[in-house]
Amino acid sequence: MLRPFQVCLMDLETREERVLFTDEDPTHYVDISVTKDKRYLIINNNTKEDSEIWVLDRNSTLDKPIKLISRKDNCRSYVDHLRDFFIVITNENVESQNFKLATLSDEVVSQF
Repeated sequence: MLRPFQVCLMDLETREERVLFTDEDPTHYVDISVTKDKRYLIINNNTKEDSEIWVLDRNSTLDKPIKLISRKDNCRSYVDHLRDFFIVITNENVESQNFKLATLSDEVVSQF
């Protein structure tokens, strides 16, 4: 389908590669980014109508990402991290075409 569907991690010393995340649904596409404070790797798993967001603490020994925002119909979300919380821009529970700004403590991720 020529779409991004997987995130892999490569050890630069050994050149060994392992899969961090895979989405087999052909309607979804995957992209990755790093938060502005460089603490988290963000995996966005999206369609045009909805999104799901996974995060991986770059300073952690965890070997798999944690789901931060679950997919909901017609709900799109975007995330970044600042100090000790995530900044979320979303249209969840918004009556108009606008988005709202919300915060989410990063303790949610550290619980895992």
